Parts: sequence; C-alpha cells; structure tokens
Amino acid sequence: MTKIAFLHLDVHTEYSLGDSIVRVKELAETAKSMLMPAVAMTDLSNLYGGIKFIRACVDHGVKPLLGVDIEVMDENGMPQGRLILLCRNNTGYQHVCELLTNAYTLDADSETVAIGFSELSRGGGNLIAISPSIDGAIGKLICSGKLDQAETIADQYCRKFPDAFYLEITRTNRRGEGEYESKVLHLASERKIPLVAGNAVRFLNRDDFTGHDIRVCIDEGNVLQDPRRIRRYSDQQYFKNQSEMAALFDDVPSALENTLEIAKRCNVFLEM
Repeated sequence: MTKIAFLHLDVHTEYSLGDSIVRVKELAETAKSMLMPAVAMTDLSNLYGGIKFIRACVDHGVKPLLGVDIEVMDENGMPQGRLILLCRNNTGYQHVCELLTNAYTLDADSETVAIGFSELSRGGGNLIAISPSIDGAIGKLICSGKLDQAETIADQYCRKFPDAFYLEITRTNRRGEGEYESKVLHLASERKIPLVAGNAVRFLNRDDFTGHDIRVCIDEGNVLQDPRRIRRYSDQQYFKNQSEMAALFDDVPSALENTLEIAKRCNVFLEM
C-alpha cells in the first residue's frame, strides 16, 4: 500500500472568482486518483462551494477539509494579509460562517471583505490557522524587510491559536518565495512554530496555466501579452501529486508530515 506523504491544504476553487479555475467535482476526483485520503477547499472569503465540495468528496471516498482564505485587518482597520482558517469541528465551521457573515454585512461601504484581528480569538480553539506563504501578513512583512513586525504578528497568532498555528512554505517560483523562506525557516525554528508545505493550488493540471492566466486577465481587465501586467501566479500552482511534493520538500519532511496531522485534526460532519 502506498504510504501517504502529503495532502493539499491550500486550494482555491471556481468559487474564488478570477483567482482559480479548479472545479469542485474534479478536485475530489483528482484527489482520489492520486490516492490522497483528504483534501481541503480554502476559497477566498467564502464557503459557497462547501456543500457541493462535501458531497463530491463523500462520493469519491475522500475526507473533505473545510476552510477559508480570508483577509485580516489590523487594529487600525487596514488590510494586514491573508490567513487560512481550517475548521476542526462543527463549532469551528459555525464560527467561520459567523465571521464571514459579519465581514459581508457589518461594513457595507468597504471594498475589501475582511475580518478584524480581534475577532479571531473567539473561535481559536476550534480552528487551525495557516499563514499562507508570501500572501499572509507574515510573508508580506518579511518580503518588505520588516522582520520585527513579522515576529510580532507570529507571536500574536500563536497566542490566538495555541498549538494550532502553522507557517506555510511554497516553492512555486513566485516572486518573493526565496527571500520569504530563508527568513521564515529561522522564525519558525526560533519561535517553535510548525511549518506546513503547500502549493497554493489554482488549477488542476500544469497545462491549465494558460487558461488560468486568461481567466485572471479577464477578471483584472488586462491583456494577456501586456509585458507591464503584474504576474502573481506561476505554472507550478497545479495539483501536484504526492511524489512531486515529497521531492520538492525532501529537505523539510516535517512540513509534509504536518499536512497529514492537520487533516487528522479536522473533522466537520454536516447533515445534508
């Protein structure tokens, strides 16, 4: 029997408009074909595909891990960076639903769907938090050379999510990843924060990158061939199999193992 080496915990689907082209049913099918017993759905600021995702995973014998990738605001109401929240149980799922509802309804004038940093504490014991590589607050601060502030944010997240906060590392050839990783490995070791490997999945197959790039351009109103447009994605952000991810992170095996441990800790059971 093939030993499980890795599970994807950072996956956006078609419900992250303009960001991903992963279809929910195909996601479950792909996870099964790659012998992955579980897979996460962590769309941008929504759980709209949650029920469809659960049903698709159940149909294919894959454990669904429900989560969300949300923008967090600092104490001054300014965007701080993104944070992945995975539901550990039904209470955690309900808390995420409340956070999202408040984010969409309490500040109707805001152009950014975000949650306040102080709101995270209430559901901390029922959630697992992952700072998503260069897209998270810690990653952005590190890439901006503000290491002291990054350490402060990391300490705050550790307190809000005791034994349930992880730092993601990705190796997708996106700008800033190298600088981020060199600093975050030291931060993780110094603060004893566990690492988790990810691939920031936005399409299923490598050949889908061009289609994804077109979708992004349409959403942003850009022209595909424009050399001036900002390229935030790479052709490496596909649903890599376990062997590919194991080879990519063979120097940090704990980051691979932690994907399995997190999956074991997430158990949401919804009655349809």
